[in-house]
Parts: sequence; C-alpha cells; structure tokens
Amino acid sequence: MNKQEITSKIKEITETGAVCGVDVYVCLKGEEQGFYIEKMISMNSLKDRIRSIALEIINTQYLQDEVVYCDILDVIDNKKAVYVLEQSDEYKPFALLNDDSMDEVFNFDEKDIGNVLGFLFKINLNSKKLFIYQQAYVGSRLQAKNNLRIIQKDNVFEIVDKEMLKIDKRGELLILDNTILVRNVKVLQDFFGFQVFVRNQAQSVISKLEELDIIGNIATLKEYQTGEKLTISKKLMKVKNSPVLAMDKDELINKIPLVPRYKNIIHIENGKIRTNTKKDVDNLMKLLNDDYVKSELTDMEYDSTSKTLLNSESQDE
Repeated sequence: MNKQEITSKIKEITETGAVCGVDVYVCLKGEEQGFYIEKMISMNSLKDRIRSIALEIINTQYLQDEVVYCDILDVIDNKKAVYVLEQSDEYKPFALLNDDSMDEVFNFDEKDIGNVLGFLFKINLNSKKLFIYQQAYVGSRLQAKNNLRIIQKDNVFEIVDKEMLKIDKRGELLILDNTILVRNVKVLQDFFGFQVFVRNQAQSVISKLEELDIIGNIATLKEYQTGEKLTISKKLMKVKNSPVLAMDKDELINKIPLVPRYKNIIHIENGKIRTNTKKDVDNLMKLLNDDYVKSELTDMEYDSTSKTLLNSESQDE
C-alpha cells in the first residue's frame, strides 16, 4: 500500500467523528527476542487520556502531509521517514495481535517491571483496529527499589512505594492489519528480529546473482553479507527489485565497459564481475542499485539513492 491508501485506512478508524475504543497492553520480554502481551486493566479516566495521546501520535507522526513514506527495502538510505513493511509468513513479528484472546491481565505484583518491553495502544472502531507500539526505555520503568518517589497530597509529601510506568507521546511503530509502519528501525531491529528479515532478503539477492552467474568470487560477497554488521545485507535488500538483475547476463557484462560511470570501478575478469575486496563489493552495490540520475537539461549526472521512475504520461502532466 502507498501512503494515501494507508492513511485513508487509518482515518477510517480515527477521523469518523465517532469515539474510538481503546485498550492498553504491556509487552513483556519472552524467550530470546520473543515477547508476549498482557492486558492492562484501566480506569476510564486513564483510557480517555491514552486515547487522546494515541490520536495525537497518529495525527502528528503518521498522517501529516510532510511525513515521508518509504518501502522497508530502502532502509539503508537512513531517511527520516516512515518505512512500510508488509508482514508475511517469512517475517510476521506481530502475528499475535490477530489473536482475539489477548486477555491475560498484567499485574505488577506478579511481574518484574524490568521485563516490560513496551506498550501497545489498541485503537478500534467496531471491527477496524490499529495498534501503536511505544518502546519502554529505562525512564519509562520507575522501579520502587531504585528510586525514592514522592507526591504531594494537600500540603504534605509522602512516599510512593509502588512500581510506576510512564507513557510518552511517541509511537515507534504502528501496526495496521498486516502492515507495520516503522518510525524507529532500531527498535524493530533490536527487539523484533528485523535483522533476520534483512539477511533473508539479502540472501535471496545472492541466490539471484548465483543464478545469473555474473560474480567472479561470490564467496567474498557472502562473507560480507553474513558479517556482524547489516550494512551489506541492507544494501543487497535495497536492490532486490533492481532492473539490473533482470538484464541478460551477456548484455550486462558487455555494457558495463561502455558506461563511463562504471567502466573504471567495475572490473570484468573472465566474463564475470570481480568481487575480491570490500571496495569491489561496494562498487557492485552501486552497479546493482544504478543510483545515478542524468539531467536532460544540463546532461550532468547525479548520485541519487532514491529514484522515482517517470513514464511518458507522468512527464507530460
């Protein structure tokens, strides 16, 4: 879905004039990077405040005209944007939100507040629903054993000896059906297994390159792709749908020496692209991304990490 389609679906829940329903859930750390959800039984006054906060988050952080939406495959560009990720059988971190039996009750007395991973705010209008995920950072979990917290009642101050949670006006993720809108990629990567998704996407590109048989030393590329850092994997993920990968092998190999921008950085040896070093791999990424734009007005070429393909109809408008 594009931005217009997504925001229209959100507004069908939040901007109809009707009062949305709201429920609050606590995400708790599970095994490894897993998590589970428990419902927070809330007074109506708390629900009203959270509804107001949630609607403000949605409006200011996801619906404004200036908010840029990008495909999650382009996450290497590191833009200040909302990245769109469609959940699938391959990667579905929030599959449990489709379970209507999320009724286990959260209780401070039975849980270690340090295991609180984040909060989920469910906003619904009849059967339509969305969730906002807010990460619980250290400052969100106020543990009685680590702090002396006091409040004023009339003119007297007294100790608060209960655990406390703090909710802010931010939403790192918004989940709408099977679509995840990602404002904070690090949260998705650190807590919801996004790195596995990235590496799987990168591996599919390597498999395509092996099928095309255009890389001289595929082992070097695999070595960097499986390294600790995700940089090469994210670059490979970005080129998953590159038209370069759809070219005929002989046509591509023969054309590279004829293109000024590539002839001095892409080295052909025995009919294949050389990838012996990190620099070779980086140059291969440039080729696969083909991230250059030529101005028809000045004939100058520009390095562009984000391109929109213009057809003849769009150019005539």
